Amino acid sequence: MTSQETAEPVTLTGEVHPFAERFPMLAADELDDLAADIAANGLLHPIVLDVGRRLIDGRNRLVACEQAGVDPVFTVFEGDPVRFILGVNLQRRHLSKGQRAMLAALADGSNRFVANQADVTQSRIAKARTILRWAPADAELTS
Repeated sequence: MTSQETAEPVTLTGEVHPFAERFPMLAADELDDLAADIAANGLLHPIVLDVGRRLIDGRNRLVACEQAGVDPVFTVFEGDPVRFILGVNLQRRHLSKGQRAMLAALADGSNRFVANQADVTQSRIAKARTILRWAPADAELTS
């Protein structure tokens, strides 16, 4: 699991990793606030790409940079993108236990591993995986 910041221009593929797309974008007013903060203070956390140059973290920051007229800074993550996406989003998002379990259940790994990542019980992960398999329309994935 390594990452590296790059000062040279990075060509985005225009793609967002499918697992990253499962997390909601900020509301318009929140994006405006983020853009204003970036305009005033600069981009504090780089936008993260996987080795294939797909965006895995920072969709909101990228849009806010565009709104603020600030050139984004990128870093390339060379590890497992799904585990990275899960880890960073579960740490900073305000999600219910059910949402955490549903999102974690989408990741590869044992129930024990993803339960630890999401800070939920293995039983919740097992239930979430059952719902995702048999009744995906009932899955509460985002806030």
